[in-house]
Amino acid sequence: MRRHSNISDVEHEIVIFYRKLAADSWGIECLSGIIKEQVSEGPKSYLMAVDESDRSKIGLDILFTLIKPHDTITVIHVTAVALDELGNAESNLIYDYYTGTLSDDAPTTNTKFISILKKEGKTVGELIKEKVDELEPDFFALSPRRDPEHKITALTEQMIVSVKANIILCKL
Repeated sequence: MRRHSNISDVEHEIVIFYRKLAADSWGIECLSGIIKEQVSEGPKSYLMAVDESDRSKIGLDILFTLIKPHDTITVIHVTAVALDELGNAESNLIYDYYTGTLSDDAPTTNTKFISILKKEGKTVGELIKEKVDELEPDFFALSPRRDPEHKITALTEQMIVSVKANIILCKL
């Protein structure tokens, strides 16, 4: 791989790792990274925004391949209804699925699921960005949806532009 002179040794190694992983495991289109800041050695923290889609579920599985036993992963989901409200089957199913997956399949025991209640006057993107800024993970991951013309969606673009953390796109 050709090296760009304006990136650090750590960033260079991360880029090589992602490219090798993507090429060896799933084909070059499945995993992309956007490096915004240097990551220190040692345990890493990951935060992934999810929804109920198969795309998000598979994206989390892809992210699991990067996580080491001492790393931390937090999964967040924005919901319109609080989890404990009677009759909110969709949010409870999402909660059950992701907490079960984190418990059973994550390569680390340092896991957390956070449900974010949708607020009046705030977009899903704004709520996700606030949580990313609050938790300051080393990596923010999402599994972006593609529109019919294969362009990135407005939410993905908003996250790429506004989130300060390094970004991992787990694409199908």
